[in-house]
Amino acid sequence: IFCIARNKKRFLEKNKLIGPVNVVEGDLLKGGSIENLPIDIDAALYLSHSTDAFHEDFHHLENLCAHNFISILKKTDCQQLIYLSSINYDSPQHSKELSIEHRLKSSSIPHTILRAGPIIGPESTSVDIIRNLSKKIPVIVTPHWFNNPCQPIALQNVLQYLEAVLGNKKTFNQEFDIGGPEVLSFKQLLLTYLKVT
Repeated sequence: IFCIARNKKRFLEKNKLIGPVNVVEGDLLKGGSIENLPIDIDAALYLSHSTDAFHEDFHHLENLCAHNFISILKKTDCQQLIYLSSINYDSPQHSKELSIEHRLKSSSIPHTILRAGPIIGPESTSVDIIRNLSKKIPVIVTPHWFNNPCQPIALQNVLQYLEAVLGNKKTFNQEFDIGGPEVLSFKQLLLTYLKVT
C-alpha cells in the first residue's frame, strides 16, 4: 500500500498506520514532485479534498490536483480509480466535487465513485464542522441549505463500502450514493450532536 502525503513527517505523527504502508511525500499541485510510486498499482483511491471553497483560485487548484493525479496514474498499470465524493446538497463544496468527478471520469482508467452523506467518525470533517459550529459560535446565521435533508453515515460503514468496491469489476465506471438509514436536516444533525456531547 502506498500513500501520498504533502508532509510525510506530520502525516506519520497524526496517523497510526497498521500494516505495510509506504508513505511517499509529494504535492499534487506539483505533479513532478511525486516519485517512487510502483508501476504495478491495482487501484488508486483519490482523497484529496479541500474545504476552502471560497479561495480565489479554488476550482483551478482542485482541478489541477485531479489532473496531476491522473497523469501520475497513467504511468502505472492502475486498473481502478476510486473517488470518495459527497452527495450534492447544493453548496459550493459539492459543486466543486461534481467538477472533480467529471475530471476523474474523463481519464481512461475505470472509475468507481462513492457519494457519501456526512461522514461521522473520529476527526472526520463533518464532525469537526459541527463541533466548531456548536462550541465556538454562540449565534449562527445558517445558509439556505441548512434545512436540506442528508443521510449521515458512520466512518466504519464508509470503509466497508470502499473495501467492497475495491477491485470489483461490477463497480467499474459506476457511481453509488451511500448513506445511513436516518434522514436528517443539517440543523437536526447539529442539535443531535449537542444532545450527546
